Amino acid sequence: MEEEEDVVFKVANKIRKKIEGVMDFIYSSPVMCLDTRSLAIFRILIAFMHIVDLIIRTTNIKEHYSDYGVWPIDQATFSLSSITYSIHWMNGTPAFQLILFLIQAILALSLLIGYKTTLTSILLYIFQTSLHNRNHLLQNGGDDFWRCISLWSIFLPLG
Repeated sequence: MEEEEDVVFKVANKIRKKIEGVMDFIYSSPVMCLDTRSLAIFRILIAFMHIVDLIIRTTNIKEHYSDYGVWPIDQATFSLSSITYSIHWMNGTPAFQLILFLIQAILALSLLIGYKTTLTSILLYIFQTSLHNRNHLLQNGGDDFWRCISLWSIFLPLG
């Protein structure tokens, strides 16, 4: 009986050692690591996309984001739920909207060069969500996807 227990113990020990060897190989292999170069390229592309998005949206800033356009602030705040927020609802003039666009562009440039990436990612996400909530009639599935990528970039070590 003792011999059978020794055999079972030896087999279990061999299996355990093989599993530990496989786990050591998996966790020490470069496949399971993040390459800082790929994260830097991701950060640069995210910042570039923010800048391109702002340039495209700036062409119709008066028509889409001010009170002189199709979706004034009083109509937007009346029709949406109470959990929706937008910094762009503070003032409906085109000049104020342009100032917010410039702040967001400065934040995107800050992300582009890699300055305080976590804080910049958080602020960019807030500004981007705020911009999308200002006129939700302009949004599509790509904007939802874009907000998801911006949210997840907050948790990545982009710096």
